Amino acid sequence: MDKPSELEQGLEALGRTFTGVTARFLGPKAVGKEELPADPALGVEADKAVSEAGVVLGRLLHAAGEGLKEHPLEPLDAMRVAQTHVEDPLEGKNGWSPLVTGLEDLGSGIFKVAEGVLDVVAPRKPKDAP
Repeated sequence: MDKPSELEQGLEALGRTFTGVTARFLGPKAVGKEELPADPALGVEADKAVSEAGVVLGRLLHAAGEGLKEHPLEPLDAMRVAQTHVEDPLEGKNGWSPLVTGLEDLGSGIFKVAEGVLDVVAPRKPKDAP
């Protein structure tokens, strides 16, 4: 069998790097793995920075989501609540990173805002109404 060309070797290395960075930022489940790749994607320090960036961003998104859930129609109150949740410990779940957990929490908060806006625009009818 022929030796892979430089282009093939480069593309393979790029693929491994992309997979490694994505797994560290979003979690191994994002690339169809159970665990993080053993080999560094960019280097030990850079991989650590990517993972830490995901945690920090995830915590910020989590905090925003918590604020929106508690005060969906009061932005200033939501921001105050969010500030109290910025340092919450955040764990990744089921092969996903803390960033994905933060995104889920933000999504829940945005859902509460949408519910609140709809209740103002088109209030729900009480269950015992004709």
